[in-house]
Amino acid sequence: MIRAPRPRAWSILALACAAAGPGCSQFSSRQRLEESRRAIQALRSENDQLKDQVLALRNQNEDASERAVDDARRIAALDSSIEGYRRSVHAYQAERDEMKAAFREARIAEGDVDCDFAFADRIFDATFKTHSCALEPHQLFRTMTREEFIEHRRTNLVDLAQRAAENALTMWGGDR
Repeated sequence: MIRAPRPRAWSILALACAAAGPGCSQFSSRQRLEESRRAIQALRSENDQLKDQVLALRNQNEDASERAVDDARRIAALDSSIEGYRRSVHAYQAERDEMKAAFREARIAEGDVDCDFAFADRIFDATFKTHSCALEPHQLFRTMTREEFIEHRRTNLVDLAQRAAENALTMWGGDR
């Protein structure tokens, strides 16, 4: 039996594996390098997409901020308008109540004891919207002579027309 070649075969096999080892490891490192390049490219692409999303979100945020500022201005203007309307309504109600009281006083001063004040109040509430009263409330419901009435209307209608014309010109805003 010849046993000497066997240890030699093992040593040749060991040398062949040792020589092939670096080649296999080179193949493995090239494959890893290529995978790393692909992963880096995918990460760069994802990073670019995220940058685009950040830019789009910034633009949306700026637009929303501008709309919020505009909305706040509109809300402030509406609040101011609402407050003006409230004051106007309160002034209207106060003036209507003054007219009711003046009517009562005038009827009582005239000795009209049969006047239906509840009905008069309902009429004032329903119809007293706009008017051109130019008299003081205590003189409003008194009886006038024809001459007094004509003089009163002549004087006050001219004043009323002049104020209306001034307001119209002011609202127009052009040259006079």
